[in-house]
Amino acid sequence: MKRLLLSLPVILLVPCIAFAQAPAAAPAPAAAPKPPPQSAISAPQASGLKVGDAAPEVELPIFGSKDVFKLSSYKDKKSVVLIFSQTACGSCLAELQLMNKYVGTSDKFEIFAVTVDAIAGTEKWNPIMEKYVQDNEFKMKFLLDPKYRTPRAFKVRATPGMVVVDKAGKIKAMEVGFTPDDSKDIEALINAVK
Repeated sequence: MKRLLLSLPVILLVPCIAFAQAPAAAPAPAAAPKPPPQSAISAPQASGLKVGDAAPEVELPIFGSKDVFKLSSYKDKKSVVLIFSQTACGSCLAELQLMNKYVGTSDKFEIFAVTVDAIAGTEKWNPIMEKYVQDNEFKMKFLLDPKYRTPRAFKVRATPGMVVVDKAGKIKAMEVGFTPDDSKDIEALINAVK
């Protein structure tokens, strides 16, 4: 019994990481609705991004809107916090709930959740996401990236993950994973961006 309890946390964390690295192909919808816009990313040709590097351009559809998020539109205006998450990931939910309290607290940054659920934007997924946002009273906008292109462009290989891009368009911070102990570090990071 002791051995089973020790392995339980590992079993619970695996789905968050496994889906993030190799998302399954989205199932074809029964009807033929217009597919959501795909993400458009131009990643630098370097072997890996790091703090201080220029952020790649990111364009993603915004959930519940016809608008498209474009990272470069924030350059010289404000910093952007991107949180890579999945609706079935408990650690992702915990990080989103923590970050939700910072939404709208400063005009110097904006927080977005980038959902990498493989079926994001489909008719089957939209009601699930609506309930997820409503039940958790999320104030941030959710961006759709079912092909995991944005985290891959930033070299983030698991969810939850977070990237902070300053108003100069440079990567200020990159984090992967979340535990309650990370709360103080994230709080300090957000205060530094303010």
